[in-house]
Amino acid sequence: MGKTTLNAPRFYSRLNLPERKPSPAGSEWAEKCVIDVDSETGAKVLKIVGRENIYEKIQECLEPTKIENIIRRFEEGDPTALGHESGIYADISDMPTNIIEAQKRIQDVQAKFASLPIDIKEKFGNDPTVFMAEILSGEGLQKLKKEPETAVQEEIKDEQKQ
Repeated sequence: MGKTTLNAPRFYSRLNLPERKPSPAGSEWAEKCVIDVDSETGAKVLKIVGRENIYEKIQECLEPTKIENIIRRFEEGDPTALGHESGIYADISDMPTNIIEAQKRIQDVQAKFASLPIDIKEKFGNDPTVFMAEILSGEGLQKLKKEPETAVQEEIKDEQKQ
């Protein structure tokens, strides 16, 4: 009468709860890591450089997130208290829409940089990232411009060598 097998499925309810097992709470400390390159193999290795207290970091964020403090900041005239920031208007129609397009653009810039003459590449430390940063900031254009006198002097020196 009423034999049960060990493999019979169990249906849990409010009255028949499954066994509860506590989960580990973890540690309040987290390890700080950096990526390092192994000098022997050249492989990337994760290296532990220290520890930090996560609980203290969480507590640092407590006061600015209390609703009373947010309302007080807003009443005092802080426009950023409610998280409203002024908009940015820009034409981003030619921005990449996914990671593949972004990677392709990076490769295009690297290929264009590789095709530049050696003397121009040396002005930017043979680094396409520095090249693009300086070109976009305007400093790179000044490096590329030659003074007319020096260009003429270089031509004269070339003619004299021949």
